[in-house]
Amino acid sequence: MKNRKPVELYSMAIEVTRRCNMACPHCLRGEAQGINIDTKYIDQALEHIEFIDSLTFTGGEPTLNLDAIRYTLEVCKARNIRVGSFYIVTNGKGSTSAMLASVLQAAGYRVGLYTSPFILRFNERMQINGLD
Repeated sequence: MKNRKPVELYSMAIEVTRRCNMACPHCLRGEAQGINIDTKYIDQALEHIEFIDSLTFTGGEPTLNLDAIRYTLEVCKARNIRVGSFYIVTNGKGSTSAMLASVLQAAGYRVGLYTSPFILRFNERMQINGLD
């Protein structure tokens, strides 16, 4: 295999699952599928990457496959792939997002959280490290 120049990406999205715990009428996928991404595809996708400005985890409900999210971040760390920010798209409850945000913040990440709708004040929708 030829030596390849490392790649820098502005944006990368990884569909970590097609499992979903909701039946949203707006979903274009139709019925949820019980499929998770195989880690070999994550390895292949990250093979020649050295920087990703924005990494997005998506799928039916990405929080149903936290192992793939954890694996991806571990691969990035092991291969010294710099990630400017990452975003987990959920269609779950605010409690799921708040829990993920607190876990990531405890792990030392700077965490931005956006939830909708707001409960008491509009600006509580947008938080950085728990501060709105």
